[in-house]
Amino acid sequence: MTYAFFDSCIYIDWWRGVITEDALDSYYQQHVVRLSPIVLLELARGARSVSARRMVDDLSKSVLLLPAPSQAMYFEAGWISLRLSGQFSHRFSEKL
Repeated sequence: MTYAFFDSCIYIDWWRGVITEDALDSYYQQHVVRLSPIVLLELARGARSVSARRMVDDLSKSVLLLPAPSQAMYFEAGWISLRLSGQFSHRFSEKL
């Protein structure tokens, strides 16, 4: 079994009906889906209604939450982003 990490846009599209429940369930059956605390923060920040806050709360209880990134993890992520940007066009690296 492989691990998967969804960005906040996947959950937002699911809640808006762009991604079906069946499609998401199928993916969950094939992967161990983990939730980044950063993604949870983004979703909580955007949850303006009671129902949206409930969805974020339910999600936080149903998916394995990764530990919060440490300072060293952020620093390493910066170096990885720098190395990756060298593999793509100059325009891509400007967007990082």
